[in-house]
Amino acid sequence: MLDFRSRKDVRLLTRREFLRENGGLILSSMLALDATKLLAYNALKEPQVEKRNVNPKMQYRRLGRTNLMVSILGMGGALNYGPDSLNDDPAKITRLLDKALETGINYFDTSPDYNTEDNFAHLASKREQCFIATKVNTMSAEGTRREVENSLRTMKTDYIDIVQTHYKPIEDDWSGILESLNELQKLKAEGKVRFVGFTHHDCNKLKRALTSHSDLIDTVLLLYSFHTEHLGAEEIITLAHSRDIGVIAMKAFMGGYESWAERIKEWKSDPTNWARISPLIGKDTSIAQACLKYVLRNTEVSTAIVGMRTIEEINENSAVPGTVVF
Repeated sequence: MLDFRSRKDVRLLTRREFLRENGGLILSSMLALDATKLLAYNALKEPQVEKRNVNPKMQYRRLGRTNLMVSILGMGGALNYGPDSLNDDPAKITRLLDKALETGINYFDTSPDYNTEDNFAHLASKREQCFIATKVNTMSAEGTRREVENSLRTMKTDYIDIVQTHYKPIEDDWSGILESLNELQKLKAEGKVRFVGFTHHDCNKLKRALTSHSDLIDTVLLLYSFHTEHLGAEEIITLAHSRDIGVIAMKAFMGGYESWAERIKEWKSDPTNWARISPLIGKDTSIAQACLKYVLRNTEVSTAIVGMRTIEEINENSAVPGTVVF
């Protein structure tokens, strides 16, 4: 056995000397180890988000606990209503869906009663590029399952990313809505539905769903715009965000069945409303873009869905995400 104590060329260090001469190296090693641990810990804490159809000109936000990274502009499927209805023209709707994908939109929302689920079947071959949401219009377990199965067949897909309740339960009877939500949870467990959403025009109903039944829902779809009529949504948005429930905004343009001239006339009749939106309108910002900017500058909103019925409307609205300031 070698006895280093007998070697004259070997200098034995006391513990104090060793620490004094090598403390820097030890400290840097410890810090590097701690940094590695911290990075690993943060990686575990960071949600594993799912991205689809990413376009650098579009912005994306996490849709709450779903961890879906959705385009902040979504494509709405209510295209067959009002004076500029597309009259269920499949060729036109297909062109619009393709154009939306081209701009980086990855969130598509429809419903059986919009009569566009069959058009959304066009997205079946592009499933890796988009998230598809639809709705159920019933308040029973049997009806909920039947509608979801019909939607799966109609859209030619074996799963739907988000299925949302789409009805107006009376204030004192939530038995039907809970029956539907619980059935959607079963469909979720079966892999036919990935996430469950709740939609309503009434903030009181939304608040009740978020405070009493947040374990059953992953997203909320609600009315939200600059208009005084919709400002109550801000409390709901904050509440949903605090529970990590994704927020989807609709009616950013205060509906879509009146002409812009009619809407602007109504908005200007209330100075408070007009004062809220007019500063966002400019030489390079249309009224429609200003409406979207107002909604999307609230970073607790993940996406705003708009029923865009022309290529020009898609171009106009998709120009907004690049100009929204976070």
